[in-house]
Amino acid sequence: MLIERINQILQIKDIQLEYKKKFGKEPYNLSSWLTSEKFKKEMIEAIKLPTDNSIIEYSYTYSFNKNLLENLINKLIPEKKYSGGISLAANTTQAIVTVTNMLRMLDYKNICILNPAYFSVSKAHDAFSLPCDILTVERVNGEYVIPYEEILKNDYDVIWITSPIFSTSMYFSNQDIDFFEKLMEDGKLIVSDESFCTAGNEIINRINNTDNFIGMYSPHKAIGVNGYKFSAILFPKRFDEIIEHWVDILTGNLPASTEIAINHYLSDNYDYCLEIYRNYMHDSYGKIKKLLESYNNISIDQVDDGSLFTLYFKNLTYEQIKSIDFIRKMIFSTGSSVYPSYLNGFDEKFGFAFRINMALYDNEFEIALKRLLDYLSEYK
Repeated sequence: MLIERINQILQIKDIQLEYKKKFGKEPYNLSSWLTSEKFKKEMIEAIKLPTDNSIIEYSYTYSFNKNLLENLINKLIPEKKYSGGISLAANTTQAIVTVTNMLRMLDYKNICILNPAYFSVSKAHDAFSLPCDILTVERVNGEYVIPYEEILKNDYDVIWITSPIFSTSMYFSNQDIDFFEKLMEDGKLIVSDESFCTAGNEIINRINNTDNFIGMYSPHKAIGVNGYKFSAILFPKRFDEIIEHWVDILTGNLPASTEIAINHYLSDNYDYCLEIYRNYMHDSYGKIKKLLESYNNISIDQVDDGSLFTLYFKNLTYEQIKSIDFIRKMIFSTGSSVYPSYLNGFDEKFGFAFRINMALYDNEFEIALKRLLDYLSEYK
């Protein structure tokens, strides 16, 4: 069975190739997960990767030095003593597959995925024939609101969330955290994909009890570095054996880049790179907000900390953003492209919306964004 989201992205890519054949250059995709040459240059100049790792032997979580794992946990959770387990993966997709398989093996049935979320979450559940309900947050006065009553009514055993809220760089409110805490006190399991979460915003550092909490973290992904990275799964100790037993089957050994990334994360240089990242995104967001002041029919996310945010157009409809013919016309009229937000789990309640990636920001990005905003804001 093919995956609809990938087919939808391929449709947009086909249009981009049509455009390139006609004009000799691909349209500028403002939603791309890549980064600008400007961002790459700043990060490459800043990053100092360690080299004292093994490139010969197999490597698994259980083969890492215990002190290194403790140091990793202490950096992820600096404010409290943590008694849970940790498992490492090369990337978040592997972490998602690992946790989903654990839910299947432990016979969890009543599962809810809270959208927006990374598309592989629901597809991993499908692959393991693990039924789940999909609920979606609402956007009210620029804030994202969790459907508390529906979650409580359905009495879910597992609630899978994404923090920051996917493609928004906005984090759950204190009220939301209290809600999650109450669910966990009642024995519910919270699984939190926090691969885009920047340091200091982790839910595991905002809750009092981690006995029913699983978090997935990818510190390099969170600062726009995807060539060298790792994903850490933090989980209650009772899940340790089943997770480690299945690692060999599902994900295999860890590449050498994982150990390099872990050692880099534990160094002061990672903190410096985080500062570079935050400065870049803060500066980019300020410039984009200033540009958007010229348009009165566009609403945007108020970014807390991150590189992604979503734009909402009051004069356009969900049906239009879903229309491949509209997308083709938009691309050929502007030379700019996007990935619509329905690809990220935003349903019809959100209307015409798409995310932009501030790690792409440079002069070319701003020009492409302005072309698109002019076209869409005036579209009748």
